[in-house]
Amino acid sequence: MTDDDEPRRPELLLPKEGALPPNVYADIAAQINQYTDRPDLLLETIERHDPGFIKTVNDEAKAFQRIFRLSRFRFGRFQAYTALSISVLAAVAIFGIIAYLAFLGKLTVWMIVAFAIFYAVTQSGIGGFLKIAQHLAELLKSFGGKGGPTS
Repeated sequence: MTDDDEPRRPELLLPKEGALPPNVYADIAAQINQYTDRPDLLLETIERHDPGFIKTVNDEAKAFQRIFRLSRFRFGRFQAYTALSISVLAAVAIFGIIAYLAFLGKLTVWMIVAFAIFYAVTQSGIGGFLKIAQHLAELLKSFGGKGGPTS
């Protein structure tokens, strides 16, 4: 039998001089278990050992919540004004291009349809495009019947 085949025995560490006796650790574990079952005792003990700790934590949580709420409000306001600005600029640009093309005499019906789709997408996202596609499909269905829309 070699040294590697022999079962190893754990090395026992002797308690350090002045260390707490083992039964103290059992008491600490029991107290932790008691605090887990009764959180009010934990808060009471924390407050007893560090007076004002709970109030300080509450005040800091309120301050953080206030800062967080204000930053969310500022971001929401910035986002709303940015979206409004982009919508207005897109509308003015599209109408300006349509007026310019009409002035030159190069405006066609398909250009107007393309600009309408582009305008719908810039104003309401993909939902606007889907509504225009739905209305165009209904319009084409009405022309696709027997003999046209009057039959």
